[in-house]
Amino acid sequence: MNFLNYNFKEQTDKWVEIGCPLMVLCVLLFLIVPSFFIMGSGLRDTSGSNSTLQIALNIIPFQLVFIVPLLFAASFSSTHISLSKKLGLLRWNFFYIIEAIIWELILIVPLTVLAGVIYFICLRLGYNFTSPVIDILSKANKYGTGLVFVFAVFIAPVIEEIAFRRVLFVFMTKMFGAFFSAVLTSLVFACMHGGVIQVLPLFILGMVLQHLYLKHGTLFPSILLHTCHNLTIMVLYLTYTACGL
Repeated sequence: MNFLNYNFKEQTDKWVEIGCPLMVLCVLLFLIVPSFFIMGSGLRDTSGSNSTLQIALNIIPFQLVFIVPLLFAASFSSTHISLSKKLGLLRWNFFYIIEAIIWELILIVPLTVLAGVIYFICLRLGYNFTSPVIDILSKANKYGTGLVFVFAVFIAPVIEEIAFRRVLFVFMTKMFGAFFSAVLTSLVFACMHGGVIQVLPLFILGMVLQHLYLKHGTLFPSILLHTCHNLTIMVLYLTYTACGL
């Protein structure tokens, strides 16, 4: 993997030195002081447990606290460099779709088996951990499920790849080097999704996503693999529930 080949680029990466701390500050405010955001409003308390509105108030602000500060920082720094170049969204190639599908076919079975093994170990130890997304889906009506599907498959991969693979990784690289930064970024990515069962599988996925970004110098392959993986997980879950299993 290409974790030793990345060097901080002053022109295109300089904005990250402002964008990353700003993003981290917004995320911490969101987690520590939720009333600072819309999630803390009285509107959230008046909706039912399976309300589409409540689901929206759980997932939309969490995505916004990642991307809004980054867009703000990128837009107002080095105006002679395009926003897409700063965000790592450049050099589209149709081959990226094929590569993402191949990687997903390689990863899905081992990661699913690994998650299953960890789940049964946790059960044997007396712990029953679930995913926050699964908790939301288990209470959602069809509109709420559709909303989660759209965000998980089409929106979250773009935002999270910019936030983790591009911004957090590049920010850490200047201090810790590429390999250690890839490990830290992947670990943070895994832990942010919650659920002990998913930490190791998502850490492995994060390392592969980081590899794809460094290999191609663009986020498109990482976004496509992230999209393929989330789509596969959502389809498996919906098939599982539809069959009444």
